[in-house]
This record gives sequence, structure tokens and C-alpha cells, in this order.
Amino acid sequence: MLWIRVTLCALMLTGARMAFAQAPAGTAPARAQSVQPPSLTTSLNALGASLSRVPDTAVALNFAAFRVRSTLSRLQQLAANWPAESPLDYRTNMSANVTILERALAARDTVRLIAVLQALGDDLEVKLEHCTRSGGKLGGSVVVSVRTVQGGQEIRNWQVFYLP
Repeated sequence: MLWIRVTLCALMLTGARMAFAQAPAGTAPARAQSVQPPSLTTSLNALGASLSRVPDTAVALNFAAFRVRSTLSRLQQLAANWPAESPLDYRTNMSANVTILERALAARDTVRLIAVLQALGDDLEVKLEHCTRSGGKLGGSVVVSVRTVQGGQEIRNWQVFYLP
């Protein structure tokens, strides 16, 4: 069932822009060499600070925020065992989560904020599951294999696009 959860998280966060975009092929990245995303611990702490600003105006909003806070708390407890430097793409993804939540809070749109919190909860739960299954280490890369199947038969020669 892991592929379903990964797909769901990727689809739910597709509307968000990455905080640290890559430069087009053949060009030198203007900021990529000097600006690095923060550590995972820093991003987790920033998420916690942002969550403290979620208004308690709707039951669905409270439930979504509670779910994120609960998962975030468990991840923060495990943070002491994480490697000193997690991969760039992983730190970029976590930093993007902070940016997405900040933008949703700034928009003051309850429906949008609930959707962002639900997607963030899904993403953090996948990260927590990976952390738990890998002995308390978060931030490692995961190999993903993709097969295209239709009606129980594998169909070859398809291009598969993904979001980290």
C-alpha cells in the first residue's frame, strides 16, 4: 500500500511550488550553490511554530491540525537520532512543507488550510512510517519501482512522471 500513500501525497501537494527550484538545463543555478534548505530539525520546528497560528474556527480544521501536531511531535522526538546532514531533496521537500503551510495561513481561507493540513498530515505520516521502519532514521533516500498495469496486465513503454 506504500505506492498508494506516496501517490496520494504527491498529488495533494502538486499545487504548491518548491521553495528551492532547479535552474533550467544548461544554465548555472543562480542561488542553488549558496542557498541550502534548512536542516530537518529546523523545518520541523518551523512547522510547529506555524501550527500554533492555525485558528480554531472549524471542527475539520481542528481535527486536521491535531493530526499534523501529533505526527510532528513524534517526528521531533525521533530527531535526535537523525543523520547530521540529510539529502538535499529531502530537506528541500520539508522546507517546502513549511512554505506551503505559511502561504495557506496567510490566505486566511479555511477550506484551503484544511486541504493543506490534510496533505501535510499525509506527508508527515509517510515520513514517520519510513522513520519507524528504518530504525529511527529520517531523511534517507528510498528507491521506488514503478510498473504500469492495466486490467492486470503490465503495459510497457510508458513514461512516468513524479514529484518528490
